[in-house]
Amino acid sequence: MYFNNAQCDVYIGWGAGKKLMSEMASARTSVRIVSPFLSEHLIGGLEELHERGIQVELITVEGNSHREHETLAALLQQHVHVDGIARNRSKRMRMTLHMGYAFVGLGMVCYWYFLSQQLVVAMLYLLAGTGILGLSLVLLRKAIRNIRIYSYSYASKFPLKVIRNYNDHGQRTTYLHSKIYIIDDQIAYLGSLNFTYSGTENNYETRVRITDDHSVAKMVEEFRYLMDEARFPELDFNDWGKQRIQEPLN
Repeated sequence: MYFNNAQCDVYIGWGAGKKLMSEMASARTSVRIVSPFLSEHLIGGLEELHERGIQVELITVEGNSHREHETLAALLQQHVHVDGIARNRSKRMRMTLHMGYAFVGLGMVCYWYFLSQQLVVAMLYLLAGTGILGLSLVLLRKAIRNIRIYSYSYASKFPLKVIRNYNDHGQRTTYLHSKIYIIDDQIAYLGSLNFTYSGTENNYETRVRITDDHSVAKMVEEFRYLMDEARFPELDFNDWGKQRIQEPLN
């Protein structure tokens, strides 16, 4: 994408993201961000915007550190799916299991009675029956544990595209390094600052703020291409969520 004659102002120095963050907090309709690096604190601000009804969209890259993974994990939500047939089957089997325990307990009482009466034959039959029942209960417990009542899927809390650094063959993909911020489709920011606390507050950064309609429209067009059309290897949220988020047992 190329365009010229954009109406903009330029800032170079520390705190290059202060105006950006202020205008983002005051967004009325939408916030669209492209940033390779993210801060958990700033991600929380995006969630607040989303909860306010602001349309939030984010494009980033897969991080390498544990902290970056945890930041992205906070953007996922777990959906629990219940298999009603499996749940009813599990209930019936558990009732049978409890009845079996009751019979085992009754058998032990009878065993001590037969022992006190020296009824050896009855004791042997009772032990054999109790042993078979006990083995059946062990197998039943194992079968209950193997019933899959709950299944899980994962989705992002708002539109999110996470580009992978490497494809399935371990080859490096095109690395997304752009930093783009678009607010209400009326203001666009470009520059060196990532969507991190250091990038927006502390680092010595460069940023350009664009406000004319034609230029911002071009930036929105480029964002839509990156979000909807660009064929980068992407992170699979279901696979990744299963690795990062605990899934309760049945």
